[in-house]
Amino acid sequence: ATAPPAFSYYHVKTLIFDRKEAFVMSANLMWAHFQITRNYGVLDSDPADVADLMSIVDADFNGTTPDLGCTRLVVSPVNSRQRVLEVIGKAQTSVFIEAMEMKDTDVRNAIRAKKAAGLDVRALVPDPAWISASTMDAQWYQSAGVPVKYFKQYDLHAKLIVADDIALIGSENYTYTSLNQNREIGMLITEQTPMAAAKQQFEADWNVGVA
Repeated sequence: ATAPPAFSYYHVKTLIFDRKEAFVMSANLMWAHFQITRNYGVLDSDPADVADLMSIVDADFNGTTPDLGCTRLVVSPVNSRQRVLEVIGKAQTSVFIEAMEMKDTDVRNAIRAKKAAGLDVRALVPDPAWISASTMDAQWYQSAGVPVKYFKQYDLHAKLIVADDIALIGSENYTYTSLNQNREIGMLITEQTPMAAAKQQFEADWNVGVA
């Protein structure tokens, strides 16, 4: 079916298998995003999470509104802005960002506040040879006092935030359109093993980043 016209873009990157398992990710279904592009995804078989995801699919197919009142999903345009800001706002020790875009004013201000409060805040941005606008993101991070590096090993298409022991993985870019006007799906990861894996990969990418 054609995506609902209410959204500027239908930017979801989620697969659901037999209504039993879901793959929520930042990657598009193209070879480059699995071979030469940095993305993150989470495979989830929790029945409640899969049911919540199916409610979005069914609602979009039928032109109705899904009930997202009690869920860990991060969904544009329903609750993405609120939940992104909450995750950053609650951080007490660290905020790590590995994101294709960081343009949204509210999210930028939340990051700046955490750096000003003395947290370990670091950011990875794409190689300007791939996305020239990443230079502006890097300049903003620098103006906020946030250490920033260019990730050049792969094309950086990720939208990862790790705040203390919570990882946000999904399709949302940190722009006004992505948070307010698109259909996007992300997930808050609190389980130790997958959250630690995301943090470990960020650290590995940070170590090969170029200042």
